[in-house]
Amino acid sequence: MLQDIAHPVGPFWDPTTFSIQTLAVKGYSTDFLYGFDWHWRAEETCVGRGRCSAAKWPQNLKGLHDDFSSSLLNLLPSRFALAGGECSRIHVRKSIDSSTAAQRRSFSELVNSALGLNLEFDLILVDEKVNRIITYVNHPSAIYFENPNSLGLSSIQLEAASNFILWLLGKPHDPTIIQRRNVGISFSKIIASPISDMRRYMALEKKDHRILHHSEYLDQFLSWARRYLRDKYDMAVRDERSIAGACAEKMNRRAWTARI
Repeated sequence: MLQDIAHPVGPFWDPTTFSIQTLAVKGYSTDFLYGFDWHWRAEETCVGRGRCSAAKWPQNLKGLHDDFSSSLLNLLPSRFALAGGECSRIHVRKSIDSSTAAQRRSFSELVNSALGLNLEFDLILVDEKVNRIITYVNHPSAIYFENPNSLGLSSIQLEAASNFILWLLGKPHDPTIIQRRNVGISFSKIIASPISDMRRYMALEKKDHRILHHSEYLDQFLSWARRYLRDKYDMAVRDERSIAGACAEKMNRRAWTARI
């Protein structure tokens, strides 16, 4: 959430990332929403998937982020909130429960009886009146790593939660676009790809304001990039363009245009 001049990063709403692309095509927009990460993990060592790196932070650093994000959550005038991921769920509820002015009433609603799929909600009460409704879902990036032959529970969950919030806000949206987007298939073909390495290389290029030479990449990454980019790999090297960036661009195009 916090950043410094030593680790400059772009805005939270970055349309080049898969998660933001999914939210945008669903109907979300910065015209009416405000989004932020509870823990800012955009520094180079935190790019990628896996366990939240904030778990290894010194307590005073983590406390700084927690206090700032908690204050921001309380200051925002939003009546509806969507919290994605287990880390957000834990810290949002911890923040609310530590408040003397607000009370939390939690419940779940069945959204798909055949799958036994529920949505979790918190009603935030202030002076015994509903002040905010918070809906909890898996992190939006989870839909990209679902088996395309599975039931797509994360996709259905995010779809249902988004439909509810956007309907309450009176915003136009496509009720089934996330499930129709064939993101699972496009990612299933690259599930073993070094996505974490790719994003780390891109973060390093952004930080140093330069394009990495192909000799600065790990051989394993270059071997995968050659297979993935095919003739575009030689073109990127010849034109002195970012190899990692070329891989990310291809992934973005496939995730954006794919349909069932």
